[in-house]
Amino acid sequence: MDSNIIPSLKLDQIMLAHKEPPLISLFMKTHRHSPENQQDLLRFRNLLNQAKESLDKVFEKRQTARLIQHLEALVDDPSRSLWRHAKDGLAVLASNDGVHVYQTDYPLDDLVIVAESFHIKPLIKYFQFGADYYLLLLSMDKTKLMRGDFISIEELSFPEDVKIRFDELFNDFDNTSNVSAGTFSGPMHVSTVIVQRARTLRRTSLSTSAM
Repeated sequence: MDSNIIPSLKLDQIMLAHKEPPLISLFMKTHRHSPENQQDLLRFRNLLNQAKESLDKVFEKRQTARLIQHLEALVDDPSRSLWRHAKDGLAVLASNDGVHVYQTDYPLDDLVIVAESFHIKPLIKYFQFGADYYLLLLSMDKTKLMRGDFISIEELSFPEDVKIRFDELFNDFDNTSNVSAGTFSGPMHVSTVIVQRARTLRRTSLSTSAM
């Protein structure tokens, strides 16, 4: 996925307020697996065309050029990661300032609304129940950080310079003993990195920056 296209984990009310119209709220059902997900991008294009038609009826093209550019970036992303790693629903809230992308764990009805404010009702369920969670797994010799939702769970990767095995962190670590202790030998403790990684993943800013 393009580095500027980041699915959000939180609905930031401040971020959604005081946006200049036109504003587009686009919702659609997506699919996690092939071959069903191969049609998702085509359906998004069709919804985007509907949005363009609605904009043309009310606004001049100079007022919507950047808005359309942000939406088309989701289509033109060469990695297609947003579509290859889809969940059950996709919500896109777009303005001339940028685009906010949300992936939900429940299907969303196909819908496009052009208005002076964002339509967020279909997202209330997602944020009301806190769909995403993190799980820290500790064993005798290593640690893992997982991220899950209502449907799936995945292991998160750490930077290459982060040590996740205890025998790499402690010179005299013995994972065969009942009680293990050791002398810390590394510059960065894994628990600190886990906290930093979790904070990074909880970033609420998602956007395609102005191109």
